[in-house]
Amino acid sequence: MPEGNRGSNESEGLVGNAVIVACVIGIVVVAALIILAPRGREPFTQLWLKAWKLNLTNLSAGDPILDVLAPEADKASIATSSVLGNRIYVNRSSLQVGLSTDLLAWGPHSDFTTCFSRHYSAGDTVWLGSNALYLDAVDAESYQILFFEYPKILYSRRVRFAFVVENDLGEDYEYRVNVSMAIGNSSTGKVLQNVKVGNGQRKTCVIDFSLSSDEVTHILGPAAQNAKITVQLDTGEEVFFWLGSTRE
Repeated sequence: MPEGNRGSNESEGLVGNAVIVACVIGIVVVAALIILAPRGREPFTQLWLKAWKLNLTNLSAGDPILDVLAPEADKASIATSSVLGNRIYVNRSSLQVGLSTDLLAWGPHSDFTTCFSRHYSAGDTVWLGSNALYLDAVDAESYQILFFEYPKILYSRRVRFAFVVENDLGEDYEYRVNVSMAIGNSSTGKVLQNVKVGNGQRKTCVIDFSLSSDEVTHILGPAAQNAKITVQLDTGEEVFFWLGSTRE
């Protein structure tokens, strides 16, 4: 082969190899940039039933319950907190709960439960004015008590509860909220409303509606059936709770 042709072929080969190497480097760099580039979060919405997780503290001097407790009562086992403007007391030994509004004016009492006109335990529904709180758990070790703001037991024709919507869609959004109640195979729409939530914000919504006489009979009558209350958003999220005649 003539020397001129050989040199030309070698040059073309070097150029070709350089192009291949450059392409490989380019592919590696692009892949690295794709892998290492920050990825934006997928837009989403969160929906949950309103909860109150309360920290308990020991009794302090001057607390009203001390006025009705006998000297021999186990005051060290009693802790307190407040929710929705109401003082609550917890016996960390028996895990029973009493409200300041139910505290008896006379005494002395050696037992925690006799200090109140009524007391509660996990699974009960507690009424504070027009607000219904489901007492979910009492944790004596962590000094905490957990309520959800909905009724577990039906006491009247009115149903009142609260839920929270958090908007992480990347923009302000007006949610379409549908609240329904199902008893057996029958479902009835109860509330349909719009709730506007700013981007990155959360909003607590309170729902309040009345039951018909037939619905009350279905829930509390001889053939009692639990009702399923469901909250649905137009973005697909939903949450529900059960309402019945007993704490089970």
